[in-house]
Amino acid sequence: MSVQVESLSKKWENFSICNVNLKIGDGEYFVILGPTGAGKTLLLELIAGFHKPDSGRIIIDDTDVTVLPPEKRGIGFVPQEYVLFPHMTVAENVEFGLKMQNFAKAEREKIVKET
Repeated sequence: MSVQVESLSKKWENFSICNVNLKIGDGEYFVILGPTGAGKTLLLELIAGFHKPDSGRIIIDDTDVTVLPPEKRGIGFVPQEYVLFPHMTVAENVEFGLKMQNFAKAEREKIVKET
């Protein structure tokens, strides 16, 4: 999987990134280093799709995913928060895994309700 970020900018709460460009080739290891508040987590959350950038593009495997939601990007992400997708409700988070396992809608609704 390759990841490319082009001129990515975002201001969110007390954090911001400005005109970030990077290219991670298929099979490469990549480290983001910086002091607290530098925007490392914001950059990762933008790539994962938890925020929409103010400007710029995010390309995964030659596909522009800038406007796609996290669950459509085909990437793994270990969040710092206790929920899988912070932009979804608790019920939607619970149902997501069931959808990925092709549970029938009625069964998903039953499990979500019991949870």
